[in-house]
Order: sequence, then structure tokens, then C-alpha cells
Amino acid sequence: MKKVSVTYHAGKGETKVVEAWGLTLYDGKPETVTVSDEHYAEMAVNRFFELGKPSDVSEAEAEKEKTAKAAASEAHTKK
Repeated sequence: MKKVSVTYHAGKGETKVVEAWGLTLYDGKPETVTVSDEHYAEMAVNRFFELGKPSDVSEAEAEKEKTAKAAASEAHTKK
């Protein structure tokens, strides 16, 4: 798994929002995400995505991060 900053750059006439690899990305807005090595490799060769320097993340760290995000989202929804 890789943790990386990814920025989607819409091409001329392309949508400003894209859903890919289970992510929703907005044109020009960098997001730090954790993705599988396979998804990272796909992003790296896609001309619409700019990637920062990746760092390796263990499966356990990725699951912990995913659980924390879900809990924060749920807490926000309950307000």
C-alpha cells in the first residue's frame, strides 16, 4: 500500500470531478490518499494525475486510517 498526494488535472472539456480507484477527486485539489500498489501504478501512468512522493504503508496502518476516517464521518453526520 502507498500513501501519496494525488492531484487530478482535468483535460480540456473533461469533467471537473472524477471518481476512480474508489476515490472522488476534484480538478486541481490535492488529496492525500492511501491506495494499493496496483492502483498507485495505474495512477502513475495516467496523464490526468500528478503524484507526490509515495510512502509505504502497512495493511494495518491503512485499515486504522480507514476506520478513523469512517468514525469522523459518522460523528460529523450525527451533529
